[in-house]
Amino acid sequence: MDSILKFELSRAFKGMPFLISLGLFMLYMIYNILFEVIPTAQEEYMTIDSITPMYLWLNVNETGILRTIFFFMPLLVVLPFSWSYAADNHLNYTCFLYVRAKKKKYLLAKFIATFLTGGILFVFPLLVHYIILTCLFPNWPAHYGTFQVINGSLMIDLLYSNPILYVLFYCLINFLYAGFLAVIGLSAGLFTSKKYIVCLVPFFIWIIISAICEFAGLNNWSPERFLRPSGVKNASLIFIIVFWISMMYITLTVFLKVGNKHELN
Repeated sequence: MDSILKFELSRAFKGMPFLISLGLFMLYMIYNILFEVIPTAQEEYMTIDSITPMYLWLNVNETGILRTIFFFMPLLVVLPFSWSYAADNHLNYTCFLYVRAKKKKYLLAKFIATFLTGGILFVFPLLVHYIILTCLFPNWPAHYGTFQVINGSLMIDLLYSNPILYVLFYCLINFLYAGFLAVIGLSAGLFTSKKYIVCLVPFFIWIIISAICEFAGLNNWSPERFLRPSGVKNASLIFIIVFWISMMYITLTVFLKVGNKHELN
């Protein structure tokens, strides 16, 4: 398991799709700080309470292109490695891999590598963005009402008592769900060899869930809403955890069972 996992992790993180996607995301973050955040912080209407890393980070994540990036998360996280299983099958590369490891170990290694690339691709630039802001702006104590966060949203007390933990919390849940969306795309490769279908399946599921929650008046159940650091009212941490565990279990079970049978045909 160790050798095939190391091999898949190397393919995932050293591959050009991951490096290019991460590089472009990081470049945008730097551009955002230089040409959007800093000019905004220099505006006359900005108060001392507003020129803090936390305020600027939340404001950036809720406006402009970053809000769009959160919406299109499922399309971004599949780019590094979710298509790899379909590609391996299409090129009969799995025949070579099965010489090195058992089928189940290969599938599990593929699942882990895909999950990690999706999560890291999405979260790492957001975390670096906040770290850079802490180096550029003073971290003044915040008072309730300072941040543009909805009252009653998840972890709002933590936001004011320990902003760094608040950032880490949202980075963690975004990492978990970004990884989950990446393995959804990976699992789609069980049924098609077309990369564009693999990449679109998680986004279609994302849209369907968002639409159902919107029409049912349950925005606090929509990942597209509760993953935003700006928060959504009445979001439940228990629901977020249980939903993620349930979906990950189902996805992993389907991928291992169907994948194993698929290779036996």
